[in-house]
Amino acid sequence: MSECHWKRILVVEDRADQREHILLRLTQAEYEPLPAADFATARHLLQNEHFHLGIFDINLNDPDHLGGNELGLELLKDVAELNLGGIFPVVFLSNFLTRERLLRMFREINQVTPWFPLERKQLQQPPPPELLKEVKRFFDEYLKINFEIAYDPESRAALGHCAAQLAEREARMPSAARLEWQLKDILGKLFPDASELVLRELNQGFSGAVVLEVRPMLGDLLAKPLVVKVSRRDKIQTEVRNYERYVKPLLMTDATSHMDRGPAYSQHLGGIAYTSAFIESDAARDLDHFWREHSAAECIHALEQLFRTLAPWFDTRSRKRPRNVRELYVKAFDLEKDTTRLPNAIRATHPDWDWDAPRLWFDPPSRLLPNPLLWFQQGDARATAAESITHGDLHTRNVMMNPRGQAWLIDFYRTGPSHLLRDLVILETDLKFRCLEEIPLTLFCEIEALLISVSPRYVHPRIELELSSQAEKIVKMLLTIRRQVWKLIGSTRPAARHDAEREFEMSLLTATLNVTRLAHFVNDSALRPRLHWAILSAALLCERLEYA
Repeated sequence: MSECHWKRILVVEDRADQREHILLRLTQAEYEPLPAADFATARHLLQNEHFHLGIFDINLNDPDHLGGNELGLELLKDVAELNLGGIFPVVFLSNFLTRERLLRMFREINQVTPWFPLERKQLQQPPPPELLKEVKRFFDEYLKINFEIAYDPESRAALGHCAAQLAEREARMPSAARLEWQLKDILGKLFPDASELVLRELNQGFSGAVVLEVRPMLGDLLAKPLVVKVSRRDKIQTEVRNYERYVKPLLMTDATSHMDRGPAYSQHLGGIAYTSAFIESDAARDLDHFWREHSAAECIHALEQLFRTLAPWFDTRSRKRPRNVRELYVKAFDLEKDTTRLPNAIRATHPDWDWDAPRLWFDPPSRLLPNPLLWFQQGDARATAAESITHGDLHTRNVMMNPRGQAWLIDFYRTGPSHLLRDLVILETDLKFRCLEEIPLTLFCEIEALLISVSPRYVHPRIELELSSQAEKIVKMLLTIRRQVWKLIGSTRPAARHDAEREFEMSLLTATLNVTRLAHFVNDSALRPRLHWAILSAALLCERLEYA
């Protein structure tokens, strides 16, 4: 057993002699048992500690529950409420296992978690082999966790840091120490044959997940690396459903993620391991790293290959029909339940501005521009639009790259039907407002003017701006995205072309305003000034829509 990963068992037994014998026998068998002598202590430990299995006495003498009781069975309510059902098997101890009691236990317990009854008259001192036999069976057949995995110091540090990140960024999470136990359990389930795991943290996602590159050692062989995503349990369950429904039937090519292992679940977390034929012995990097280290031509090639990968999703597009584009994105960004979230986030960027005014002063460009909040709330958002399957969160950290510039996708939590251009406008806003280096606001306005003035149908527009090599790469990547937009919705007929440009600009406007409520912008002091960039960019788009 790994020195840092123990098999933990909650022993609930009110008879001291039996409890001590059970604890002794479990400790000798290299388990880590924790005792509870009463119902209240058992509940407290269940709620605050990490366990793999329970041994519960059905009848507990408890001063708060006089007379006959089955408090051991009552603990099942906590097992269910704490999301331990199915991952926390229980061995029940009882003096009398009558046929009626067993039938009742079957009805009450089978819906909650795996279990096994042992009649107390079989439990002599010391406990017989039956108890240890059932404990071992549950660990081997139900839990299936590899407790023998070794971690080097850097990998152990990565585990601790990831646990701290999850505890900080995800809602309703326990302490980092408990999450570190759960991380080890998930990795132990995903890699049952590994003797050692070498972990490297990849850029974390923006929705609270942690992402690791994992290299398993299989004996003396260092196996092919995988990308492991760990997030809140319900999010991983959603991602698995989306993968089975939208990815597996449509995008199962060498250039896409294969759910190689998993899913695996703990009390609060879920984990999945992705791989691709493109992963080699070299470390995988995301597009967020790749674009910074490669030439503009290589970055454009990577985007073009990414768009080819997405082509089967693009091909699911529906017939274009009149739609309210704003409403499509309100649904896409999950803003339907609270319609004040986005307006409040927009107002918070400049609390001293008069957000009821029809026009706002921006300097630069030293002129009045349409109020983007009023446009979002009241502007004409009608356009003929199509829907298709979309990734739903196509930012640069969800596109993995190998050293040869081949791209593949991870993170399908938000994958599903949406507006055809959703992925493209999200990718543009990520590049423009997060990846673009700090530049003078006047230069940002010039970039926006270039992007707005150049129709997506122009393949190689001239860039006559004084940009750094990194900023020029971003602009060229943005123009590549615009070309893909035109491939999807463009037309040579003037009326249809005008409607397509309007559809795109309304889509981009909504995605740009959505930046103002994203936590990684709001909470990062380095990115917070970019919120003004987003408001300015939205106002310039409104001006174009106003005069179109």
